[in-house]
Amino acid sequence: MPRTVEDQIVVKRLDGKQDDLTEVFNLRARFHQEQSSPFNQLLEKYDKYSLHFLAFKNTKPIGVITLVMRRPLPLEEFFNINRICGNTLNICEAKKFIVLSEDKEEARDISLRLILEMCKYLVSQNCLKMFITVSKSKEKNVDMYKDLGFKEFGRFIDPEHKQITALYLDIDNLTNLRRLGIENLQIQAIEGIKDTGFTRDIMSKIFLEYLTSGNGNGHGKSKEHFSSAGGKKSRAHAAVREDQLSVEIADAGSASAHLEVMWKLYQDSFGKLKECAQLQMCYSKAQLKEALADEQVTKFILFKERSEVVGFSLITNNLELATVAYMNPSFYEDRYPNFALKHRLYYVTTICIAPELSSSIMPIKVLLKRMIEYVTKRKAMVAFDVSENKNILLPLVIKKVGQEMGKPITHQECDSQVYWECHDIRHE
Repeated sequence: MPRTVEDQIVVKRLDGKQDDLTEVFNLRARFHQEQSSPFNQLLEKYDKYSLHFLAFKNTKPIGVITLVMRRPLPLEEFFNINRICGNTLNICEAKKFIVLSEDKEEARDISLRLILEMCKYLVSQNCLKMFITVSKSKEKNVDMYKDLGFKEFGRFIDPEHKQITALYLDIDNLTNLRRLGIENLQIQAIEGIKDTGFTRDIMSKIFLEYLTSGNGNGHGKSKEHFSSAGGKKSRAHAAVREDQLSVEIADAGSASAHLEVMWKLYQDSFGKLKECAQLQMCYSKAQLKEALADEQVTKFILFKERSEVVGFSLITNNLELATVAYMNPSFYEDRYPNFALKHRLYYVTTICIAPELSSSIMPIKVLLKRMIEYVTKRKAMVAFDVSENKNILLPLVIKKVGQEMGKPITHQECDSQVYWECHDIRHE
């Protein structure tokens, strides 16, 4: 069978910080030559910190779109977009959209392929909104964008006296993802995790089940749950009910009174880290005792039947105290100065659930709900770190719990550290 245009198109993503952008600039030059327009826009100041999606047809570059993912976006020179997206950093702007094809149908196919690949990436990065601008000469493309779910929100005259139409796409909107044909992308990514080694951790299996369930209770219609024996489904462990659980924000005295049971719970919860994560417990018993007695550390204690401690979490807005969790206060103070200066930036130093309750999502949900209430009431933000081998799904779980509470929560990865190993293959 002859290959379709789509089969012949390959899209490559380039990083302006480290990849060679020669082909990107060559495409821009060819476009300006064909349009008989000035060459003063081949290199933009945002190119080095942007991503560039380059389309190839039969190995020949034929289209490109540049994605600016750092605020302020170029559009913000003309528009205050906070009324649409607030102060969130999880937004982007598509710029320099070029497709070189004389065949209108082919040009449209390539354009759609570039947009699709770009949106797939944005969904994987939990980006909320994408902005794009269209000049008067390309106004016919506005209808194509609107068909994909873009909304027009304004027009302006640029420095070259051209009329520009501004649009944005709600990437977090399921209807728009359906139009783009990528509504199941996040679930597909999550499902792919089933085949990786990290699901040896029982809580990761419960997170996965909760995220892929439609009714929000984390265990679907079957009422089956993962037991702690080999990860196989079993009815042996009935899930704890929400009405059996409660969370107390404990003062120093009451928290310190539970030191022994909390220390044992902490050890039991993190004791198997050595098997699946390059990570270590950040608290010694003495350090935990000190944290429980410190009024600057907020202590969420999870109780079963209001008497048995079955989980806890510690957070603090004194970032120097959070260094026990190997975090760098200066990084967050520089990245989020408005939150840090007003002491509205909290760091989670630990969160743990009794292993015997790991067959249900409910304990972690109840604990997270109380933490979300506490942080959102203070108009604050929270930062934390996870092991990709153990709790990579935790940010998605937090987001879903927030949605169930009617509190729209966004999240983004702000840094990462990867552990490598090298050895001489002759010594295997």
